[in-house]
Parts: sequence; C-alpha cells; structure tokens
Amino acid sequence: MFNAEPLRPGAALPPPAPGDLPSGGFRGASLERVRARTTPYVRRVLDAVALGQAGPRRFVLVEVRVDDIVAGRAPGMGTWHIDTVPEPRHPSSPEVHHLFVTGAASLTEFLAGPVELEVPVGCGAYDRMAALDAQVRALAPPTQRVPSCQVVTYGRLHLHRASRGLFAERRLLVRVTETDVRRPFERETPLPP
Repeated sequence: MFNAEPLRPGAALPPPAPGDLPSGGFRGASLERVRARTTPYVRRVLDAVALGQAGPRRFVLVEVRVDDIVAGRAPGMGTWHIDTVPEPRHPSSPEVHHLFVTGAASLTEFLAGPVELEVPVGCGAYDRMAALDAQVRALAPPTQRVPSCQVVTYGRLHLHRASRGLFAERRLLVRVTETDVRRPFERETPLPP
C-alpha cells in the first residue's frame, strides 16, 4: 500500500528573493556541510524542518537544487518513484523526508490517497520503479502537488514525481532525509549561470 498516510504539512516561509538562491547545490550532503556553505535563506529552510519526529535515524542527508524550469519538461524524475531505498520492503526503519519547493511552475506531485500496487521481486531498482510507474499510470489515481514554500513531510512509501513545467521559472528545491541506510557523501553540484 503506497501513500496510505497523508502528507504532513510543516512550516511555511515567504518566497525567496533572487539573491536568496544558492550558487551551488548539494546531493546527499550532511546537514552541517550544507549549513556552512549555503545562503541564509536555505539555512532558514533547514531550520524549519522538524527533525526526529518519527524517532532518531543515524544519518541526515540534504539535497539542494536550483532548477531553471522549462515549460513542458520535468526538472527531475518524471516517473512515479520512491526516494532513497528503491525496495519498499527493505527491513530498515523507513526514511522520513522533508521537502520544500518554491515557485508555481513545477511543484512535486504525490498520489492524493492510498493505492495498492504489486511490487515486483527478483529485479533491479530501475525495473521495479518502472513497474510501479506503469501501474500508477494505468490506474490514473488522483494526485496533489505540494504547496509552494512550505515544508512537507513524507515517508518511504510515498510515490511522487517531478511535475512538468507550466512556465519558465527559477525554482529552489530542498529535501532533507532522515535515514538509517545511507550516510552523507558530501557531493556538491554546480548550478547553471
């Protein structure tokens, strides 16, 4: 059963000003590294995340992306997927994800309610996600987009996807993941000019 629990809304912030966006991004970085190397606005987003609400996890991973949204194109994975652990039945404690997206051109889309799907066994992560995506597309269940400039919390079994851009816009995405499975690997990513 996917998306059995509703998304949990958290703190809302005012939209960023152009100077609030960072000049570089992070993927799988530690909270401490991102705090030390980002803008005050992103630090405010990080401070707004309520960590530890579902119990302690060993690691906190942070992704920070600034995307130039293009009308008709998704800025990330446009297929239905889950984050961090591609095996829904993984025996570890489920991850807790906190997502913050700005703007209105491309807000992450989630299934709006519970959906029961067949999870394939004996295949790789890519094939498993492709099979789940195909099932969701065939069912065409109701969906919902996250609110702009508000932290939203979700778990391992929340299927979601990047939405296609409605118009051109520069967008900030911050995701903080509490996990027992992956440790931070400190990769920084350059942003387009």
